[in-house]
Amino acid sequence: MPILVLYCTGHGSTADVAKHIASHIAEQMPPAECHDMHSFDVSTLNDYTAIVIGSAVHGAHWLPDATTFITANKAALTSKPLFAFSVGAPKALPKPISHRWQKWEDDHIYNNLQKLLDGRVVMHVVLGGKLDKEDVHCCSRWTCGLIKEGDYKDWEEIDKWADSVVIALKGQESPRRDFFTCT
Repeated sequence: MPILVLYCTGHGSTADVAKHIASHIAEQMPPAECHDMHSFDVSTLNDYTAIVIGSAVHGAHWLPDATTFITANKAALTSKPLFAFSVGAPKALPKPISHRWQKWEDDHIYNNLQKLLDGRVVMHVVLGGKLDKEDVHCCSRWTCGLIKEGDYKDWEEIDKWADSVVIALKGQESPRRDFFTCT
């Protein structure tokens, strides 16, 4: 059975990351499929070996559509090994702030997901995305003086996290919360 990578994107960056994760996993554990949550047939969730689910992050939270999706499909999602990724732009902040913010955001989102999904998320990571100032929500515009526009996707970091998913699925190491650490 294939591995499913599902995503909810705000401006396209999360889709890029999700497709890359699916491709990288498929190289090691084929097959893997990648789908947007909005067009995915939820009746097929039980047809997958494991699920990797991700969302863009706005205001330190997953997009509302992603949260609605996981709440509505909780039983099917939690019946499989479940991995989660978030795509944001903490690295767009000044260096003294970015690492602490990324750690806080990762913990905050992970804890929220664990509550929503009965503690079934094996691993979670916040990955870099692309930030255009015109895409920043109006209530966040004041932070634009601190934030630098740019593409913060780190393909090596994304591959490393996808590798950790494969290792966990192959049972080569016991998955743990600190299995993957962002730098």
